[in-house]
Amino acid sequence: MPRVLSSRASASTIRQRSKQLASHRSSLSGGDSESTSDLAREIQVASKQKRQALMKILREDEVIKVQISPQESLAIKANLQISWNKVRALRR
Repeated sequence: MPRVLSSRASASTIRQRSKQLASHRSSLSGGDSESTSDLAREIQVASKQKRQALMKILREDEVIKVQISPQESLAIKANLQISWNKVRALRR
């Protein structure tokens, strides 16, 4: 059990935890490409409320900014089975 909850942790602590989780996911799945598909599956399985809460946090903090090409948008839509409106929201 962590000493500090993620909701009260500093940005560096959360970044450190995220790196540890990514490393653990990669070692469990057998490689970086497989860990990406595992992460996509975790997001897909998460409840709609959890996904919306995650997206709200990411939008507010603006911690992560990525460029999504049209080809990647199509892959995201297909793999996560989401609507074009949600893909568009991801691009913003």
